[in-house]
Amino acid sequence: MPEDPLRGYEPSVRDYLARCDTDEEALEVLQYLVKRGELDEERASELEREIREKGVRSLVERRHFGYYLERYYDPEERRYRG
Repeated sequence: MPEDPLRGYEPSVRDYLARCDTDEEALEVLQYLVKRGELDEERASELEREIREKGVRSLVERRHFGYYLERYYDPEERRYRG
């Protein structure tokens, strides 16, 4: 079986925002990433402004539970897609 294509993958800010249900949740995620040092204050402010003006969906489509499994795993072949 091929190795998991997501092994070792580091999610981006967009990946985190894609999992948010609401603009408020997205704003909390930005604060969390700044606190952890994964996002600088300037970029966080830019993203926050866009979320407040246009909504998180203006930045990225919603990724539902199971998105990565659907995208990277073939259940019929019982293996990861290459």
